[in-house]
Amino acid sequence: MLNLMPFGPESYYREQLIRMGHEEAVTVVRHAWEEGGHTAGIAAVPDALVDSLFFAGPVEACVERLEA
Repeated sequence: MLNLMPFGPESYYREQLIRMGHEEAVTVVRHAWEEGGHTAGIAAVPDALVDSLFFAGPVEACVERLEA
C-alpha cells in the first residue's frame, strides 16, 4: 500500500520530492488527497514519479536502468 504521508503539508519527504523536481506531482497528489481522500491520492500518483524513485522488474532491466 502506498503511504501518502510524503505528500502532506508539513513533510520532510514532501520537501525532498520537491527538491528532486517533482513539485507538480506533489501538488497534484496532495490536491487529490485533500479533495477525494486516500484512494484519490493514490490514483493521482503519476507513473513517472514512481518510476523515477523505484526499480522493479527483471534484474537485467534494473541494472540497465542503473547504468543509464
